[in-house]
Amino acid sequence: MTVSVLKIIQRAIIVFVLPAALFAFLPIKTFAAGSVSFSTGRVESVTNRLVEVSVSASGDGKLSAALLTFDYDAVLLELREVKTPSGSQTEFNASGGSVRILYLCSSGADISRKTEIFSLVFMTVSQGSSDLSFNVSDCVDSDVRQMSIGECASGRITVREAARSNNNSSASKTKNKSGSVSDGGKSKASKAEKKSSKKTVSKTESSDKTEHLGTISKVTQSEPDMLTPIIILCASGVICAAFTGFLIYKIVTLRKNQKNSSGE
Repeated sequence: MTVSVLKIIQRAIIVFVLPAALFAFLPIKTFAAGSVSFSTGRVESVTNRLVEVSVSASGDGKLSAALLTFDYDAVLLELREVKTPSGSQTEFNASGGSVRILYLCSSGADISRKTEIFSLVFMTVSQGSSDLSFNVSDCVDSDVRQMSIGECASGRITVREAARSNNNSSASKTKNKSGSVSDGGKSKASKAEKKSSKKTVSKTESSDKTEHLGTISKVTQSEPDMLTPIIILCASGVICAAFTGFLIYKIVTLRKNQKNSSGE
């Protein structure tokens, strides 16, 4: 009887335990979303101009969230804003030649073809060339599944010196009615003060929003991580129950057969 029970246990292990061990690795592949790749454009301009650089995504499914960090030359460029298409939004925090951007789209942006998800608007400050290198993390699709990240193609902005004008009418000094000379520096200074105050407010608001949306990113990322162990536990419980029932059935059947054979 002992030998027969051991044979039953060995067969049960082959039938139930080994598939269960393999099944533990299935949720990773079953719930893994598609991949997504990113690219930025190349732009040429002159100094003291606003330039817009598109950021595009392509891959499988729909992109609902992504966290991107761009590096650029702050001597050449000054980030002014981040534009997004309708139905999506971005929050950013720029500091010292680096900007951290959180992209969100509740319905999911269709990236089956190369699609612009947002664009960066810079003011060209001085001449030269600046690469737009970046890294991406926390990509999530419309089904709240983590997406693998493919290629990230960097862009470039080339700035040339603007041509100087020989027109004397653009001089900063003008004469008023009394014949005295008034300097246009005051109006320039007031404009500079307004711009600096706007930048300060914009950076403060974007910093607060980025801290708030950092929580959203963590919640979005944790949902697929919680789903996988729950499924593994449920599947393991079902398999263990089936395994136990199978052993009991085989042992009871074996004992009945032995009683019948001994009675005969």
